[in-house]
Amino acid sequence: MAINHNFESLQDPSIQSLADLINLDGSLPNNKNSFKYSVYNPCHYPRMANEIMEKLFASQKSKLSELITELEKEEASLITSAQQEVKNTIDSCRNNPHQTDMEKKETNIVCEIFEKIPACALNLLVLIKIKPEYFPQSYISFEQMLNDFNREDGGRYYGQDEIKGYFSEALQELEKLVKKTKKKKEEPMESPQPTPANQDQPEEEKKDTPTNSGENPATPNSPKDQTPKETNEPPPNLANLQALKDQTISEITAALNQIPPLTNSDLPSEYQD
Repeated sequence: MAINHNFESLQDPSIQSLADLINLDGSLPNNKNSFKYSVYNPCHYPRMANEIMEKLFASQKSKLSELITELEKEEASLITSAQQEVKNTIDSCRNNPHQTDMEKKETNIVCEIFEKIPACALNLLVLIKIKPEYFPQSYISFEQMLNDFNREDGGRYYGQDEIKGYFSEALQELEKLVKKTKKKKEEPMESPQPTPANQDQPEEEKKDTPTNSGENPATPNSPKDQTPKETNEPPPNLANLQALKDQTISEITAALNQIPPLTNSDLPSEYQD
């Protein structure tokens, strides 16, 4: 697309406002040397934007618009970020303090044209820039092309068909992103399942866990579970009985061995023969 710098100023006393210029624009001749197609004619900006869209996307313009609309429905934050980046980029170019007057004029013309380009195309370009993980091949292609354009020697030549191919490639990656986003939203959310009571217990403990809720599990301190310890020491009352027994035997033995010997008459009446 040729950028014509003709007619930097139109010497026509009848033009006093932009409205006059717009009215004049319709009557100007349709040739490349006329002011109608000059970059200084603001009426030409929409035509240039439309020409750019036709050369880059052609019959795919409607598909691009549909995909961007679908993506905004599924993931609005991506489009919001892209729109903000478009605005920031244009503002940054316009407000660059290191430009000459001519550079400012040219920059403003480019910004005016880009502002007339449909938002779907600008959003695609910015998404490639800020989300390269979704556009891996397009990011590499556009980065190389921009590096060549910014070289002082102009870099290598890019034909219209090659550039158009890059945009077709970006459109395919955009379509994949939309499908991936829609599929991600359509996947059912897994609800957390209740954890069984015995799930975290070791296998041995599970075997010992009663299955009947009516049974009370035996506790370690339950009396029926305690086995009496074997010991050689007699209980305290047994020692007393042993002492009483020894004392009784000793008294009986002393009575039987007394002098004079014990006779029947010495016994109580109930024990006498």
